[in-house]
Amino acid sequence: SRYRPFNFIASDGQHLCYTDNVSPGWETAEAGEIAVGNVPRHEENKKRAKGLSDFRTCLENDSDAAALIAMLQDSEISEACQDSQLRELSRRFVSLPEYGTRTSSVIFQMRSGESLFWEQNYDNNQRRLPVIKHLIQSGGQG
Repeated sequence: SRYRPFNFIASDGQHLCYTDNVSPGWETAEAGEIAVGNVPRHEENKKRAKGLSDFRTCLENDSDAAALIAMLQDSEISEACQDSQLRELSRRFVSLPEYGTRTSSVIFQMRSGESLFWEQNYDNNQRRLPVIKHLIQSGGQG
């Protein structure tokens, strides 16, 4: 594939499901936290593990969506390796001249079936664009 692995997340208000462009089928998320990134969903990855750990720390501190999106902008290298491109891609927020983070999203799915969705987009120079916020009500109305 020409593209790094990417994930697609979908919800019907009752279930949160996800897939990627290299693994067959869909997976339904269990209650709790999940972290996805530019790796296949079943692949162990230090970047995703650190992101999930940092996410849980934010939740313990009652962080809001803005703090969670800020956490996603971390540019610390998580994989110390010889290949400079792989090392750069191990950052949670990737900023390479030819490739980089374009969107960071935070989704809360409530027991009521409502979902709160925040999306931070970046332009081609990785400048932040206005945050998009959605409330998706149970039954698909929002």
